[in-house]
Amino acid sequence: MKHWLIYDGKPLSDFGCYITNAAQYNTPERDTTMKSIPGRNGDLTIDNGRYENISVEYSAYIYENAEEQMDWLNAFLMSHTSYARLEDTVHPEVYRMGRISGPIKHKTTNDAAMSSFTLKFDCKPQRFLKDGELWRTVASGIILYNRTGFTAKPLIRVSGAGTVAIGDTAVTIANNSYGSIDIDSETMDCYSGSANCNGLMTGDFPELAVGENRVTFSGFSSVKIKPNWWTL
Repeated sequence: MKHWLIYDGKPLSDFGCYITNAAQYNTPERDTTMKSIPGRNGDLTIDNGRYENISVEYSAYIYENAEEQMDWLNAFLMSHTSYARLEDTVHPEVYRMGRISGPIKHKTTNDAAMSSFTLKFDCKPQRFLKDGELWRTVASGIILYNRTGFTAKPLIRVSGAGTVAIGDTAVTIANNSYGSIDIDSETMDCYSGSANCNGLMTGDFPELAVGENRVTFSGFSSVKIKPNWWTL
């Protein structure tokens, strides 16, 4: 069975590019600071509460019309200067955010019909679960269970004005004249489409801790949550 990458929504199989491996199970390094204390044996380890980026490499090939296809593939990949969604068909249940780090060095046959190469991406440490992209319309008092082992930062969509809390962390939206407002715990931003709504918000951005999370709200006519589950 052939496998391929999907980058920024475009299957690289459109360029005749396929992969022979998917090194998705390597884990990133925890960000820590080591300090030496005079008169104390050993180093003091300070956990900075984050993970470093990870390099993800794919062995890839183009087996037909490689000379022309390589030009189009290189142009598409190298035109991206920021993070984009990265998926592969080996692990269809997850995706990463990555950017091509290059260079792409092709090894071609004498007639330039076939090419093999390595695609290297600089990726954010998380592997996001695709079922965490699904909107959940919640009732007050419902419990969302985080099975991943890592605290998730949800996107909360509210209609009307009111207060919503996950556990002990609550956020209030007052004087809402928009159809709906998004409270984004990942970006720590509040908006409705392109409109900035931070001035309507008070409180803190809720998170989904490991295990059970009780969601309560009052005032709002509707609350939806996209949990953004992730793992390493």
